[in-house]
This record gives sequence, C-alpha cells and structure tokens, in this order.
Amino acid sequence: MNIYQKNLPDNQNTANSTLIEVSSFQAPLASIDFGKLFQQYNNPQGWMMVGGILFVILLLQISGTGKGKITTGKVSGISEKLAATNLALKQIKECKHNKVTLWSGTPRYWVKGKWRGLLANIQTMLGAAPTVWFPNAERGTLVIGAPGSGKTVRFV
Repeated sequence: MNIYQKNLPDNQNTANSTLIEVSSFQAPLASIDFGKLFQQYNNPQGWMMVGGILFVILLLQISGTGKGKITTGKVSGISEKLAATNLALKQIKECKHNKVTLWSGTPRYWVKGKWRGLLANIQTMLGAAPTVWFPNAERGTLVIGAPGSGKTVRFV
C-alpha cells in the first residue's frame, strides 16, 4: 500500500484503484510574451522601424510648438451654419464654372421659390435643417478608392 492509499477511507481502498499525480499549472501573469515580441523585431527591418519611430518622436519633441497637437478643430455654431447655407444656396443659384457645393442629407425646405433662402436660414437657426452644406468643395476635396469602385458616380 502506498502513501496515497493510506489516506483513503476503507471502502475506497481496492486493489485496482490507481491514483494519478497531476502537477499544478500556474497561468502566466500577463498574456503578452515580451520575449517572443522582442525576438520578432530582432532583425535589420525591425531595428530600422524602431529607429524610425524614435527619430519621429525626437523630431516632434525638438521642433514642436509645445502644445503637443497635430491639428485643431472647432465645433460650428449657428453663425457658421448660416454662412455655409447662404454661400451654398448662392453657389447653386449662380451655376458658375468650378464652383462646387456638396451637401450631406436631403435638402428639404418648407417653401420653394423666392422665399427659399430666408426660410432655409430660419430652419438652420431652429436646428431643423436636414442638410449639412459644404460650399467651396473644389478647394479641398480628396477622393480615394480602388479602380472601378464608383468614385465618380458617388461624388458627382
């Protein structure tokens, strides 16, 4: 009788019983294997990539403005929306060459005809305008896509 069978109660002690010793497995504390990660980049291409990232960070620290910003943004208010609506309606009415106005949403107005501009402004001030206007879109538009993906159809 071995040491494990001595600790069993009498009714479980049989000649055919076999006890298997299982070693306990400790899970790693972190699921990232840093050794393999560093080993993957331990080649000339990896060192060039790491060096390039460090070079860009160094340039940003040396030549930066001190603000740590790449770009700035601004939330448009009612006055900016009114200016965009007026300029967009003016460009659509004039139909001049190389003047492009784009919009997002379906342009719907309460009244058509002569009063459309005034009522479009009222809609914009009330926040009920379903359209966001992009006047002077010819100045800064970039359309990217694979050949045959429908860039022209979607833009025009």
